Amino acid sequence: MRIRICLLFLSAWLAAGCASNNVSGQLPSYPAAGKHPAPTISAQLPKGNQPVLTLNDCIKTALQNHPALKIYQSRISQKSESYNAAQASALPVLSLSTSYDRLSYVSPVKKQFLGDSNNDYQANINIEAPLFTGGRISAEKDQAVYALNGSREDYRGAELEVTYRVKSAYYKLMAAEDVVAIRRDLLDRLNSFWATAKELNQRTKMPREEVLLRIEVQVNTAQQELINAQTNVKILKELLINAMGLPGSPQAEALVISHELSDNSTQGSVGLNIQNNPDLLKLDQELKRASSALEAAQGEYYPQLKLRGSYGYEWATLPPERDTWSFGLVMTLPLWDWGRIKSKVKQAESYLDEISATKELTGQRISLEAKTAYLDGQSSRQRAAIASESLDKAGKSLELFEQRYKDNTATSLEILDAWQSYSLTRLNQAQSILDLRLSQAALEKLTVR
Repeated sequence: MRIRICLLFLSAWLAAGCASNNVSGQLPSYPAAGKHPAPTISAQLPKGNQPVLTLNDCIKTALQNHPALKIYQSRISQKSESYNAAQASALPVLSLSTSYDRLSYVSPVKKQFLGDSNNDYQANINIEAPLFTGGRISAEKDQAVYALNGSREDYRGAELEVTYRVKSAYYKLMAAEDVVAIRRDLLDRLNSFWATAKELNQRTKMPREEVLLRIEVQVNTAQQELINAQTNVKILKELLINAMGLPGSPQAEALVISHELSDNSTQGSVGLNIQNNPDLLKLDQELKRASSALEAAQGEYYPQLKLRGSYGYEWATLPPERDTWSFGLVMTLPLWDWGRIKSKVKQAESYLDEISATKELTGQRISLEAKTAYLDGQSSRQRAAIASESLDKAGKSLELFEQRYKDNTATSLEILDAWQSYSLTRLNQAQSILDLRLSQAALEKLTVR
């Protein structure tokens, strides 16, 4: 009998070990989140002599180094371990227990193990396995699966958010550098014109003094606008470095970006299908998890049946002379718990209603944001087309005014206005292209293009 009991314990131990190994190696089939190395202190921009970064370079660097993604990777790891724990809860558990009691009375049964001593030592190997839980354990495993899937959708959403912030900062920096070039071009023209006008005034008293003063005011204004534009470039470089998840100022000063985009940031159109939006997909998983939580709470109403076994020794003095064992079934049925289970069920029902409402509200919000981004993109595309046409006309107009000025048929004020109009048209075109790119990037994030 003793040999058979030992063999029974050994087979239970091996079964539990094998099952445990399977649990740790098998996760629910679900698209895995992208894996990127965790950020390090030494994370830097690509090495080289003043490297020129493309948009894809910046996005790749951000996905490899941004601290926000490390947070979501840790959450996926936590949910994965929770899933393993939920799987293990359905498997047999082996444990070792020891105890000592000083008895005031030694029963006749106890005397078989203790003799006349009042000291009671015990050491046992115990096995316990759930047989029926009213669906509670199965529902808890489902909860863990849906929580894991939801954390992966969170990670995917974080990737999209990081990518959007990089695109936004990159496009703004491109536009800001274009503005600096436009402002510098206007200032160079005004400085050259002012120097020529002053020389002419000294020789011919023309243009008049009030015109010189007006030219000087416009030169000063252009200088101020150039300073503001250059400062904005510095700020946006810091913003782009931050969006990439890298440390600040030293790297921002050396940052050089390419103005040649390989993507279709101003081409084509993105649809309004938001079904693949990570926020909505996460809420789908959370809705399923809430439903499983309700099933788990309702499962506590049912009888809980367990298999329980024990094998060990009981003695008063060493060495132990007799072993002891037991096997049996344990059933528990809640009769009165002051409404604890009922409250858990109501709480689960309320949470299920909350998630259903949250999903509906989130869908409406994302749909509105996508439609707004789409309409902004359409408007920006139309404005960009008009700005391009206006720029051609402003350039032609400037050529005509410059020719007239050379022929002495245009005044100094007319040529100044032509330069200002041409610069303003270039700025409008740069802004409309920036607006188009930003709305396109926002729509891509919402619709997961």
